Amino acid sequence: MKRIYLLLCAGVMLGYQSAEAQFMKKLKNVAKKELNKKMDKDDPETSSKTSSQPVSGHEGTYENSTTNEAADTEEAEEATINLYEITEPYPFVYNRNKVKAWPVYKKDFTDEKGLSGTYYLSAVMFDQVGNHFSEFPLYAYGGFSLEYDPKAYSGTMHLSDEAKNHFVILEEYRELVDRGTFIIEFANFAGPEAMKMKRAYAIEKDVLIVAPPVVPIKGQELGNEWVGGDQYLLMGRDLEHIQNLLQTPEYVKKRSVEVFDMLQLHLKEQSLANAPALPARGMKDVGIEADGLKFIKERAAYYKWKEQPVYAYIQSNDWNIITHALTGVPLRRELKLIAVMKTPDGNYKREGFFIAQKYNGSGYGKSYMLMNDQRIYYVKNEEAFKYKN
Repeated sequence: MKRIYLLLCAGVMLGYQSAEAQFMKKLKNVAKKELNKKMDKDDPETSSKTSSQPVSGHEGTYENSTTNEAADTEEAEEATINLYEITEPYPFVYNRNKVKAWPVYKKDFTDEKGLSGTYYLSAVMFDQVGNHFSEFPLYAYGGFSLEYDPKAYSGTMHLSDEAKNHFVILEEYRELVDRGTFIIEFANFAGPEAMKMKRAYAIEKDVLIVAPPVVPIKGQELGNEWVGGDQYLLMGRDLEHIQNLLQTPEYVKKRSVEVFDMLQLHLKEQSLANAPALPARGMKDVGIEADGLKFIKERAAYYKWKEQPVYAYIQSNDWNIITHALTGVPLRRELKLIAVMKTPDGNYKREGFFIAQKYNGSGYGKSYMLMNDQRIYYVKNEEAFKYKN
């Protein structure tokens, strides 16, 4: 029986094979012959047709078997098919689902920023385009071409003549992209599921990592860390280079963290440079402002804020009276204040918060804290003390 083994080159997003994956590969190789015999026996109509079964879903290795009556007595013959090099759509079966692998769509798109062009994925990825009863519930892609319009800060991912996705450059990253550091966000129209509504970040020239598991270090204003394992998906111009990067997970992690540190610092500098003006002062009441500062300091201490409240001023022009819905009797009155806070690095931020006074039948009692609105903005240093006293 002639067998053709379909190998998805770099079909795993791992820098190395885990012990579990190696064990699964050995186990499935042992069971391979029995599996094929059972399939031929259960469905004799396929004895003269092309059928496919996965040898190892973890490994990205698949079996496409062609049988006929004369071939039953022949020795097994093996061939390798590289999905990155196919020139026509190639069908196979994965987990009992028919898959159509599309050739890498190659077009000579260019732009002055250098983002457009053909990109390969470090692993062949699936797009779920139908249900189990569809002729091809899954499409497989090993790459695509990007067409970027620098003036619009957006572009198109070309997967085939029919299948296209779109991507944009978010406004906060446009300055970086104009300087050649690409951060792009894909839409949800078509393409690998692992890339839909995900961002890709440049870690090298012509190499981007898709949605890396990087998060800010808890308790620190700046700094990030990698929280995933050794799994990652890369896209790049040079297929061999990105496959080699799969073998160096520590380097990929380090570069990803460095990129996120740079982005975090960039966003901070942007926030400082574009900090909105302080809201105008409303009514002035030294006693109320002192109470407000006391309340916000207590909250900062309780929640261990890194920022230190410096002063508070009233934004509201007058009290907002809250009445009973049925009787109209006053229940309390409220004011909004602004707290200006100093950050550990010597900059300033501000946040709004509300205080209230309960109605006691003839007047209003002592002030108490209602809530802070959690809308925090940087304040330009030159106007941080504009409304103090």
